[in-house]
Amino acid sequence: MSLDAAAIERIARELGIGDEEIAARKAYLDFSADDAARLKTLHQPLAAVRAEIINEFYAHLLSFEETSARLGDESALLRLKQAQSLYFDQLTEGRYDAGYVRDRIRVGAAHQRIGLEPKWYLGAYCKYLGLLIPQLKEAAAGESRIPLQTTLSLLKLVFLDIGLAIDTYISDREKRITQKAAQLAALNHVAATITSSLSIREVLDEVMRCAVEFTGARASCLAFFDHAAGEFRDWVTRGLSERFRRNMTFRRGGLAAEAFATGNHVLSSDAPAARHRLSALAREEGIRCFVCLPLIFQQEQLGVLYMYRDDRDDFHADEIDLLKTFAHLAAGAICNARLYAK
Repeated sequence: MSLDAAAIERIARELGIGDEEIAARKAYLDFSADDAARLKTLHQPLAAVRAEIINEFYAHLLSFEETSARLGDESALLRLKQAQSLYFDQLTEGRYDAGYVRDRIRVGAAHQRIGLEPKWYLGAYCKYLGLLIPQLKEAAAGESRIPLQTTLSLLKLVFLDIGLAIDTYISDREKRITQKAAQLAALNHVAATITSSLSIREVLDEVMRCAVEFTGARASCLAFFDHAAGEFRDWVTRGLSERFRRNMTFRRGGLAAEAFATGNHVLSSDAPAARHRLSALAREEGIRCFVCLPLIFQQEQLGVLYMYRDDRDDFHADEIDLLKTFAHLAAGAICNARLYAK
């Protein structure tokens, strides 16, 4: 998912990256106007080898199973190469202001979101420099001292970029830890709330309300399986439009059936690596992704729980883990309410 300008500004504020901070970081690295000028002289000469370096760089990343699995399909890889080409171009543009820093934050956030951990990010930078530095002497037209000075200028800028990326990782991880603590506390509250009622309608309303509240999702749906008919027949929703509810279907062999049959969650989105694409109905509703989880309690298969997001095209692994626990609690509460009703 591409981050918009507002999201990047929010991250920059969270990191405290303003004009004064940028100037301070440059000062720590002794990065001056002379460094910017040296790098700018390489802009045109290096343009000729940009495609070659980028292809070699991604061939290196694809040679590792851990990184290859995160780069996506051919279309996703092409987009990454285009982004890398833009980064390569900006590296020697000579403009290292707030706009440049925002783009570096964007790169760090994008790598973090696809799961490229700092160890791989640092390794990738090392490879990138290994490919780029040998080109500096030719780009400097054979003048013996300039390549060393220019190499130092390049390293200063790269360290600035790495620092920004690592800060993005650390900030996001701290945010995840805080969020998970809040979610676990909410889960305890949810367990107490949904098991305190014996009214089936109250339980269903609380399950959907709590699921939306502690995940930050846009909407939720509970669909129940009729074993006699062999299909999903009854469902209740929260946060979805009347048009969406009216046109909802649960076809045989669909996502609900897969989650129900396998006992595992199923994710749907339009992200490049997604196995299940969104329906036209979901796109029109503004949904960017949804997850379907089975409701099973003591071997009894009740139905499925859907959670819909409109703010991003995935659910994080820790969110899925929490939702699995929540689905189990919800299934137990629904079973108890049904038994009481009988």
